[in-house]
Amino acid sequence: MKRLAAAVFALLAALPACAGEWKCLDVGGGARVLAFAGAIKEGEYDRFSEAFGGCYPSNWPGLRTVDLHSGGGAVTEALAIARALVAAGSGSRPVATQVRRGKVCISACTFLFVGGRLRDVAAGGSFEPHGFSSFSGARIDVAIASAIDGGRLDPEKLDLKIPRLMLIGRWLQALAEGDARFAWAADWSAAFATPRLLNGAAVLRAALDFVALPAAQRGFITNLDAILATAMPELERVAARRAFARLLAPDAQTPALDEQHYFAWVTREFAAAATVYLRAQKDKKAPHLDEGFGAAVLAAQRERAESAAETVEQRLGPYLLSRADQIDVPGLVRLMFSTSILYTRPLTREELCDLNVVNRDCAS
Repeated sequence: MKRLAAAVFALLAALPACAGEWKCLDVGGGARVLAFAGAIKEGEYDRFSEAFGGCYPSNWPGLRTVDLHSGGGAVTEALAIARALVAAGSGSRPVATQVRRGKVCISACTFLFVGGRLRDVAAGGSFEPHGFSSFSGARIDVAIASAIDGGRLDPEKLDLKIPRLMLIGRWLQALAEGDARFAWAADWSAAFATPRLLNGAAVLRAALDFVALPAAQRGFITNLDAILATAMPELERVAARRAFARLLAPDAQTPALDEQHYFAWVTREFAAAATVYLRAQKDKKAPHLDEGFGAAVLAAQRERAESAAETVEQRLGPYLLSRADQIDVPGLVRLMFSTSILYTRPLTREELCDLNVVNRDCAS
């Protein structure tokens, strides 16, 4: 698992993960391109709306082209921008989306791309759809280290995944109830186990408290975060795929989610991380994972599955189905959810054309 996690973090580090930037570029001949590069963050729809309106006023006579280079980001923001692109190009003046050579459009960026009426990925460009997850991203120790500037923690640079922190909090509370040796962990995560207390100040406080923990304790929490970053996207993928199956074929029977498989895997990995911590403390007694802990883990997994399915059925699914006259939605969905978010790959030009995702310069 450590080798897999290291590969995932190396991949994420190579993507354009900084905050997104919209630039209106004059490309000659009176033409303009609105270029977006970076991650799709909270508030991106508002930034897009301002940039699009400024680049292409209502009386703009030429083609409106959105150039994309992004590793993805917030699904909700991406879908809001995607719907705006569809609406803007629904009349007699189409909107084009493109990915140029050496650029990428991955994850939530792909929703923006298919919002264009004219779509193209240049040779050497990369288009990589895959399942979504609120659990992906850098581990807690990496996220905090990247936010330290001159020895101080910069809140503006702190990018901790709150869903992962909340789930870690619930796990640690349940663990401490059965094993007093982990009371320190429950104290650290108290705000995350009580969602109503969770805000920006609480996240910053937790990051500062994390830095102050002894190395063995930091290592334990980091290992739990790595487990979540690996396991939960897979759980969400399976749940989302089933939800899409219901949307595409409402009368079809879909298999039940194999909860016990995930329960056994996560519990085993959690116990191993707790054991490593105790051995670092010269404590040879195994961690005590009682029935309460097992119930908490299983309930959390079921909650995540339901959340992923809800996102598909209420947001992502309806948007993609609204593009069914433009792209092969069932085919694209199969590719999106055929493998885990941890194993994304670029679609080939043949796949892009066969799915009608790209509709420019494809053989007729």
